[in-house]
Amino acid sequence: MVRFPIVGNVCDELVDEKVAMEVEVLSLIRKHTNIPVPRVKAWGRAVDNTLGLGPFIIMDFIEGVSLSTLFRASKDARLLKEDIDDHDIEFIYKQYARILLQLFRLDFEQCFHSNQFKSFNCLANHSIQCLSQIKSSSVDLSN
Repeated sequence: MVRFPIVGNVCDELVDEKVAMEVEVLSLIRKHTNIPVPRVKAWGRAVDNTLGLGPFIIMDFIEGVSLSTLFRASKDARLLKEDIDDHDIEFIYKQYARILLQLFRLDFEQCFHSNQFKSFNCLANHSIQCLSQIKSSSVDLSN
């Protein structure tokens, strides 16, 4: 599977760093947890892509079924199916909790201070400048 960042979701000057960080996080999760994540075969910055398509990640595809397929009443619905078995919901919530517990134990800060990122601009220093350029959907979690 080949992944490219969605144009407009990350400001242009951070798109290479976003891809590099994603690769680093996948590697960290794969190395220190049993969470199934795709194995990265290759990746590159925009300048590495001779086709001019920008930064990329080539990775394994993980077979599975999305939770929305299992739980949504219809493709466009935001409501859960009414006939979901309680045991299925309990199984999925336990699985989700195990994943979160493993993620909370990881030291992501160490991941981003590695030598690999010294050649990139620091995300924290540039994120404030780029906030107005980032076009992503937001979710209101206040209710």
